[in-house]
Amino acid sequence: MTRRRGNWRGVAWLLALAVAAWAAPTGRPAAANDLLADLSQDRIEIRYSFAGATLLLFGSIPQADLPHGAARHLLVTVVGPAKPTVVRRKGRVAGIWVNTDAVTFDQAPGFYFLAATAPLETVLDQSSRATLGIGFDHLPVGAPHGPGSTIAPDAAAPFRNALIRRNRAADLYQQRIGGIEIIDDGLFRTDVPLPATVPVGAYTVTVFLVVDGRVAARKTIPMRVDKSGFERTIYTLANERPLLYGLAAVVIALVAGWGAGVLSRQ
Repeated sequence: MTRRRGNWRGVAWLLALAVAAWAAPTGRPAAANDLLADLSQDRIEIRYSFAGATLLLFGSIPQADLPHGAARHLLVTVVGPAKPTVVRRKGRVAGIWVNTDAVTFDQAPGFYFLAATAPLETVLDQSSRATLGIGFDHLPVGAPHGPGSTIAPDAAAPFRNALIRRNRAADLYQQRIGGIEIIDDGLFRTDVPLPATVPVGAYTVTVFLVVDGRVAARKTIPMRVDKSGFERTIYTLANERPLLYGLAAVVIALVAGWGAGVLSRQ
């Protein structure tokens, strides 16, 4: 059975205070790997009335065993389910705009959120950001390829940029510099907005503690977005039993047409 946490944001923030109290000195010094973080909800259910949601991520930064005066920063990433994604480019052919080129990215995330306490270049160097997939410039989208062949990264760059622009316009890719609030005693919080079009599947929430330009600790939290009720039944039929789904759609269309014809004759 899936464990559900409270949906009330205020209650979640009170829990963060409890977490911080629990993390206070208890006879041993805190270490960098004592980074604590949690979500107000670890499962989002999509029903017919779903119009988006906002998650609260909260936690506590370890206060001991860190260099005195060290520059501390936080990064938060939320990465949704990855799937092959096609990006097409239109061109004029005989005066008509048609799709002329297409590139497929093998593992483009369906959702990507990044929050940071400061500009990324002041938190981590470019090499570290590339290794961790931090920021739009280093977003892991998989190998690009066209029909039957791979494509060089330079040639695929315009398509990659178009993919990011398209998803940013739909709020599926978000980047918020300064979007993490740090309170006294090392408490922190940030909001993660999910649009109504957020894809279904498994998500990974990661919190990075960066000290003097190096990742000192990280915390990973699993999350899931899923359909429920009637929407779940339709989704399962469409994806797992497409033949049955198609037959049901045809039957419903025939019955609806027959009923409309009967009503019109009356």
